[in-house]
Amino acid sequence: MASNADQLFVSDDNYLLVDICANLVNKKFNRDLESVIQRAKDAGVRKMIVLGTSLHSTKEALRLTRMHPGTVYCAAGIHPHDAKSWDDDEALEVLRSVASNPECVAIGECGLDFSKDFSSPECQIQVLEKQAGLFIFFFFHKWPGRMIGSSDEESIEDSVNRNANDPAVGADVADGFCDDK
Repeated sequence: MASNADQLFVSDDNYLLVDICANLVNKKFNRDLESVIQRAKDAGVRKMIVLGTSLHSTKEALRLTRMHPGTVYCAAGIHPHDAKSWDDDEALEVLRSVASNPECVAIGECGLDFSKDFSSPECQIQVLEKQAGLFIFFFFHKWPGRMIGSSDEESIEDSVNRNANDPAVGADVADGFCDDK
């Protein structure tokens, strides 16, 4: 009789194993990226989504999608810990540009994380509010998003509500998002 671990690797055409948080742009994978991806495939992973956590990693994630079409996809976003790096002149345009590519399948990571002091709560809230319109537009019109809220879900709801009048979002969309917790 097969063990539970053996059954995990049984192939079933009805299921697709997707790594939704592949941190492949981390520099520790620079030397053996190809073997990391191959090991994941050998273990049954068919698709990988590389999350953008900064403008640089978002652009790098898109670059990886071009190197591994059909396997690697990306998400565009600024992680709350990197909120202090937000540049009004560049950030939203880069995120929109990456998100408009077919290889980009999600918005993320964005949200609030007050557990560490890499970016102040005020800065995180400002950056979340700037990403909220983009997040909600794509969340409701194109694909899923990944919004983290490890510290204060009420602050996330407040930030989303402040963007309800954004023409790209619409009040009904923001209200629906906040009502469906």
